[in-house]
Amino acid sequence: MRNEMDDSTTDDQKDDTTLNEQEAQGLETILRRSIAFEQFRVFGQELQRTSQNEGFGKNQRCLSDIEAEAKVWLDTVDWAEAAGMLDPSCRFLLRLFPIERVHEERWLGGLYESDLGDIKARIEAIRERAGLDDDEYWPTGEGPEDWEELQEQYSEVLDRKYEETLREYGLNDIADLYHMAPEAYDARREQGRRLAFEEISEEEQIHTVQERLESEAEVCANGGAYYAATVMMGSAMEAALLSACLKHLDKVLSVRDRLPKSERPNGNNPKRWRLLELTRIASEAGWLPDFIVGDRSVSSRTHVDSLRGLRNLVHPSRHLTDAINRDMESEYANARATYNLLKRHLAESGDEFP
Repeated sequence: MRNEMDDSTTDDQKDDTTLNEQEAQGLETILRRSIAFEQFRVFGQELQRTSQNEGFGKNQRCLSDIEAEAKVWLDTVDWAEAAGMLDPSCRFLLRLFPIERVHEERWLGGLYESDLGDIKARIEAIRERAGLDDDEYWPTGEGPEDWEELQEQYSEVLDRKYEETLREYGLNDIADLYHMAPEAYDARREQGRRLAFEEISEEEQIHTVQERLESEAEVCANGGAYYAATVMMGSAMEAALLSACLKHLDKVLSVRDRLPKSERPNGNNPKRWRLLELTRIASEAGWLPDFIVGDRSVSSRTHVDSLRGLRNLVHPSRHLTDAINRDMESEYANARATYNLLKRHLAESGDEFP
């Protein structure tokens, strides 16, 4: 009897801990992320040792060291991506760093002479013909025709060698972009550079978030997830109002001080204000005007407040107090129209806010 109970208990415990397919996949995802984070830490430490012991970035390091380091760098970036730690734009730039360095070291080290030697000799002959000193040259587009043609050939060789280096290190996606859409390549590199090295204003950061939320709302709506789409639309509206407040902070604080104390947001930092408070400030500032459609007046403040209420459906408890059976596809269409009107008005008003 005792053994039967023990067996039964054991079987029950096994059943309780058995994972279905979806749960098993979820656990596998968590495990992969954990492993990726650990691998990122290991490779990061290896890069740090290389930097400290071998003088990372110093010209006297031999090319083989730089090439080997590039592989470690790329592995580190890949593991960081697998761990969910990198913005795609930053990842794009970080994958380029080691390749650009390898390419430059090979070029300056003379490894491309078999392709560049004849071109360089012909360029030098033109310089001598024109009587230019070693440190003299023509600005791009202002030299003799044969000089310009050779400069273009020289650049084409370097471009080809750079693309080959990208492919050598397995970055075929970037190599394809570089070859087929150089303008798009430059734009992505510049975006990553700005994220990594420039101090981007809070207003611009919020605007980027606003665009992402707007895009996410569209993706959700296209998939029929109208609750999610409407919540994203409400968040995009909040980003638009916050961006306007940050852009016109002095005027916003003046408006804030005019409000009754009971309606005044706490503090002078709009980033800490709730959506209700941002809406109140926007209304008081004249950013939410009424629109005349035919012979009827449409209150944008009323519709913004409605969208704010829909955005709050992200909180499950709101579904308990809101007993209306909503047609969320219709609600999303209304939310989108409200958001577009608000965004257009803010853009057209520009610096003329009262």
